[in-house]
Amino acid sequence: MIEVIWTLILTACMNDSSCHFQEVKEFKTKNACIELKEEILSIPADGPWKTIDYNCLPKGGMEA
Repeated sequence: MIEVIWTLILTACMNDSSCHFQEVKEFKTKNACIELKEEILSIPADGPWKTIDYNCLPKGGMEA
């Protein structure tokens, strides 16, 4: 069986539409990734960002 590593990815976009991506942390399960995502989203955002988004994705992959 192939083990999937899940990654919490932060995407922060500025008002000029430029976006920055950062890997936050890796997880062995999607549920663990989602738990941290929900915890982070409960903290007020800071900085001059137009949008802040967190996604749990397979490492090196994308959601379908």
